[in-house]
Amino acid sequence: MPCLLLIIALVTPRLAVFMLWLFGWFNGVFPNIIWPILGFIFLPTTLLWYSAVAHWYPRRLDAVQHRHPGRGDAHRSVTRGRTRRRD
Repeated sequence: MPCLLLIIALVTPRLAVFMLWLFGWFNGVFPNIIWPILGFIFLPTTLLWYSAVAHWYPRRLDAVQHRHPGRGDAHRSVTRGRTRRRD
């Protein structure tokens, strides 16, 4: 019985990905076909969430709108607590 539950848990997200692919859910979400195939094999739940967010909030996934800290920000956060030793 536990093996049956494990098989169902592993197959259910992949079945959902396959059904959404049949209905054209992934059209225009990914730039090429390799990402949905890799997501289907390795991370089907992540693939489902990414495609859902891309459909519901299409303008929020643009790389230009995201703020990525540069090396200067990381350096500031590391050295912020340190003080210079005085002789």
